[in-house]
Amino acid sequence: MADIYDFSKDLQPTLDQRVWYIINAGLVVAVPVYLYHSVFGLDVVDTALLYGSVSLLAIIVITLAYHNVTYWLKRRLMNQRDGIVTLNLVASAEGKKDKELVKKHKLAQQASTTNESVAFSILYNNLMFLTSFSVLAFFIFPTVTPPINYVISVVLSAGLLNFASSSALALKHLLLE
Repeated sequence: MADIYDFSKDLQPTLDQRVWYIINAGLVVAVPVYLYHSVFGLDVVDTALLYGSVSLLAIIVITLAYHNVTYWLKRRLMNQRDGIVTLNLVASAEGKKDKELVKKHKLAQQASTTNESVAFSILYNNLMFLTSFSVLAFFIFPTVTPPINYVISVVLSAGLLNFASSSALALKHLLLE
């Protein structure tokens, strides 16, 4: 499948992927806002501009990280699953040799692989963001004033996430070629 699958069309996320990425990034970035409101007592109304601007920046950066991991994982899985759906396999399951049926099964496998990649990417990146945020906010910068702590913790966590996903993508891309 990798030989017939065009990975260049996966360089940009689809509209559905973008929507899922933005919704999930918004939800994961809302966790620090809630924590700073409840733990540090930062009022949401008084610091709305700070929360809004930092959250928007973090959502954009996390969305990019989501797609980097999705692209890398989809490419890896598609290369590993190359040749799984064959004419003989479909013939043994369906009882007839039909090239259109094989193509249909290959497209279904590609869609399934895409969904798996998106789901894993969201889970992995959310876990990494929240872990790095917690470590930065509560262990590395606990004595910094809460507004500065919020900015540093959220921006550094999102930046670290994007850096890790971009570095892994570049390294894996070189290894796959």
